[in-house]
Amino acid sequence: MPGEPGSSEPETEPVTGPTPESGHGKLAETLELPPVANNNVTEPIEPLPVTSASTNSASTTSPTGNAASIAEPTAAPKPPKKKHRLRNWLIALGIVAVLVVIAWIVGDIVARDYAKSYIRETVTTSFELEPDAPMDIEIGPGSLIAQAIGGSIDSVDVSIPDMPLGDLTGDLTLALTGIPLTAEAPVDTLRVGVSIDEAEVGKLASYLSDADLTTIELENNEIVLATKFSLFGTDIPLSLSIVPSAVDGAISFAPRTFTVNDAEISLDDVRDGPLGGIASGLLDSGTFCVDEYLPKAITLTDVAVTDTTLELSAEGDGTPLGSADLSTFGTCE
Repeated sequence: MPGEPGSSEPETEPVTGPTPESGHGKLAETLELPPVANNNVTEPIEPLPVTSASTNSASTTSPTGNAASIAEPTAAPKPPKKKHRLRNWLIALGIVAVLVVIAWIVGDIVARDYAKSYIRETVTTSFELEPDAPMDIEIGPGSLIAQAIGGSIDSVDVSIPDMPLGDLTGDLTLALTGIPLTAEAPVDTLRVGVSIDEAEVGKLASYLSDADLTTIELENNEIVLATKFSLFGTDIPLSLSIVPSAVDGAISFAPRTFTVNDAEISLDDVRDGPLGGIASGLLDSGTFCVDEYLPKAITLTDVAVTDTTLELSAEGDGTPLGSADLSTFGTCE
């Protein structure tokens, strides 16, 4: 029992409740409470690890308002402007167009070189020229590739200086139009021209007359032959004008006017008169075959005289470039 002698329970002090007069201090002393921490002193707090998202959130919501702790938002990249894209496309298209043009030009050059090589080989064989004979080949204007796509070449011109024609040499020109891409197909036109200067025409003396000629000249679209005979010790000049023409692949020389000492006499009067015997040799003329110096497919069609040259014209229209008639010479009837 409490209070009894020999009791083992400890004695306790009576607890006195707080009174209005004691306040909290008295109550603390009576209850022996531990001291209360001072709220004015703040212990350092270790920061918790945070993710970037939380850091950004904390930075943007920090109550301190510290500008250094607030991360600036990253601006989204602006898409490229449409006009820049259009400009790039235009540049690319321009480059492609230039490359196409260059390729077209290069291809055309290669095609022309090939065509010239083929034409040279064909002409060399057809006219039996030396492999290194001088020759100028001109392919007509315009793109050769575009013409080939159309199925034929518009035109080709060939020039051969000093082309041999038997006893003569002349400058030959060859003009072709509508040349197909296959050697078996015919060309539209094939024309040949030979220009023989006055000095070379002199080599035709034996074909022009049987007389001993003193001069051979080209005048007024005619070939004028001159000779002379002696009468009582006096030289009497004679001259004969000749008009050449094409007959059966040859040049025919037909007398036109006869003059004695600059006086013109009709051919009939010369033959039937006292000068007939003297002039007979002058009036006798022959023919000069041209076709035997040209490919068989080409035949002489015309002869003309200028003041400086004798002009020959020949044709081979409709002849395929691969024809055997271009690789063998013709004949005169």
